[in-house]
Amino acid sequence: MTSRGTRGNQAPAPLAGAYGATQGSGAPQKHVHSVTRTPNGNDYGRKLLRQHYLTSPHHR
Repeated sequence: MTSRGTRGNQAPAPLAGAYGATQGSGAPQKHVHSVTRTPNGNDYGRKLLRQHYLTSPHHR
């Protein structure tokens, strides 16, 4: 467990995150994205966050 005021995560697998604002409804909607990579999950090389941006309605 991390101490208060420190940064870190407790993910059992590699975790990548991105923070951004979307314009889906015309107004900025700030939210966080995180992608959990599963070792040997056959997803390396795939751009999962890009795939989400292209296919999720709140990013259109």
